[in-house]
Amino acid sequence: MKIGFLCSEYFYYRTSEGKSVPTSCHGGFGVLTRKNAEGLSRLGHDVHVLIPAPSFEATRNERRQFPIDGVTVHLFEYPQELEWRGYAHAVTSALRSAWASTRGRVPALEEVMEEVDADVYVSENPSLYSCAVPTRRENHVLVFQDPWSVTDLNVLRRAAVDYARAGGANAPSRATISGSPLPFYDSLTNLLGTALLRRLMRRIPMKCMFGEARCISDRAQRLYRLPEMPDFLPNPIDVPESIPVKEDRAVVSWIGRWDPQKRVDIALETARSCPEVEFFFIGSPTDRSDLRATAQTLEKRYARYENIHVMRFVTEEEKNRILDRSWILLNTSVREGLPITFLEAAAHGVSIIAPVDPDEYASKFGTFVPNGDFVGAIRQSVRQEDFRTSGQKGYEHVRRVHETNHVIQLHAEILSQFSR
Repeated sequence: MKIGFLCSEYFYYRTSEGKSVPTSCHGGFGVLTRKNAEGLSRLGHDVHVLIPAPSFEATRNERRQFPIDGVTVHLFEYPQELEWRGYAHAVTSALRSAWASTRGRVPALEEVMEEVDADVYVSENPSLYSCAVPTRRENHVLVFQDPWSVTDLNVLRRAAVDYARAGGANAPSRATISGSPLPFYDSLTNLLGTALLRRLMRRIPMKCMFGEARCISDRAQRLYRLPEMPDFLPNPIDVPESIPVKEDRAVVSWIGRWDPQKRVDIALETARSCPEVEFFFIGSPTDRSDLRATAQTLEKRYARYENIHVMRFVTEEEKNRILDRSWILLNTSVREGLPITFLEAAAHGVSIIAPVDPDEYASKFGTFVPNGDFVGAIRQSVRQEDFRTSGQKGYEHVRRVHETNHVIQLHAEILSQFSR
């Protein structure tokens, strides 16, 4: 079976100055898409991934397709950046919006699709790109990961203001999501994308739609006006044979992009207030000058505290070693889908403390903190050793529901139903 994954990012390492670093898009969607693609490839399927070229900035000028661990990655280009009186980014942003709105068509992507000619396409977190798929009613599978509405954008916009102030700026210098300098660009793009996706989904049977979590399926039903909730299709996670032995001293890890949505500034301040606990911060900012500057300011501010270890980007092996040591995963995001970090933490027997509670993961496998008292939650969990019980429950759940081989086999069985 020839499978084509369509996604906005794909986690991939490249070599820079002798070190392995990820491409500019390195979030949870990219990680899980790669795990799904490589897993299906190991089962003998012919797997292709179609990805915007800017996510592979180190390779896009060299070739349009190349193999990565048994998967063929195909790049398609955005319109090139255009200069007009010093407003290159603004002009290009406007052009990309107009380009995407022409009946939802993406000509460069359509050319790649003609070359791939997959039996079944999978849109990981459907986007405007999904509208370019040459749909036969049942050969396009939609997997919702974290659909956003304008209401979500308003929440993120408020978080961006607070994050900019934490970094020493009075207000964000760019749009929260896209980085565009155009006013209301994110909201207009979201409204356009939602309208086009609603039209697309009227042509696709409900049996071809899935959500990574039940709360995500509910969100997708309401946002896209679906007649019923999409079925549940879990994401894959590598699960150790047993829970690693934890360190004697309390260890808390924080994993995510240093972006407004994740509120790393709140996590750093929490760490400063808990000198008796060791904190590891894993992650890097999105490749934007304003976010890089804020990250540098925050890192410099908290570098003098001995219990705070800012790791920035680490390899998967190093991340797993830190999770093996950790008692607690601290999440401070203003909003989430079902974060892959929740699943990774649970797989290592790590308790979750978070202000968000998708599918009640924080409540069942840690502590749900809607009031933002992360210091109190951490100290209580450490003092009463709640993390041991909740970490064990999380491990058992993830091993039963999300274990990689089980989930990949489930994906293969579902996709085979829709292959032409």
